[in-house]
Amino acid sequence: MKINVTNLQDRREKISDTVVLVDVLRSGTTIVMALKNGCKYIIPFKSIEMAKRAGRKLGPKAILVGEDYGLTPPGFDLNNSPSLVVKEKVKGKIICFRSSNLTRMLEKVRRLRRVKNILIGGLINAGALARYLKDISPQEVHIVICGNISRAFNLEDFIGAGCIVHRIKKAELTDTALAAMLAYKSPGSIDRIWQGSTARHAVKIGFERDIPLCIKESYVDIVPIYKDGRIISARER
Repeated sequence: MKINVTNLQDRREKISDTVVLVDVLRSGTTIVMALKNGCKYIIPFKSIEMAKRAGRKLGPKAILVGEDYGLTPPGFDLNNSPSLVVKEKVKGKIICFRSSNLTRMLEKVRRLRRVKNILIGGLINAGALARYLKDISPQEVHIVICGNISRAFNLEDFIGAGCIVHRIKKAELTDTALAAMLAYKSPGSIDRIWQGSTARHAVKIGFERDIPLCIKESYVDIVPIYKDGRIISARER
């Protein structure tokens, strides 16, 4: 297995086989928690209006979850907050989901013809992701850091990617994968996430409470996978 860590900014980069979208703060964590708390499935949308139209069409069996630069879009039921997608709100529901970064990155990846598997997560399910990858044993794994699509580097997702790489152990690593693993293994790496720009923004807009959950390592044993336009748990395939 060869593992690469990337932000997909280099158009010459060849992406194939298996992709893991890592969004620690907060979309990857929210998706994991929504599946854990019993949502039926999640439909990702790249725009707010597309999510709204789908929600209207689906009616009461659907809820709108998402954010625009961290804030809840008008007409949405819940923010992109892992603390809010509790059982009472999401169990048995179809979630129409839109985020500023992950859903747009997912749209980009799903159009790549050579990609066979698209997995989603972060620190919260790093152990489950590593075990799943070892089980399916793909030739290539591209871990995509997608927490902020407008920047070339994102601290928490780089550390989250390194956490997954560290747990896989036996693999051929690109330099970026090795760097991510070393960043994760450095003392205090998880606590340093609080110093990053994404965490500071979450605090500024009132979602500081989400950060402790988002940086819990291997807290949930669920692997979200994108199949046929939906995000489900890999065990439900």
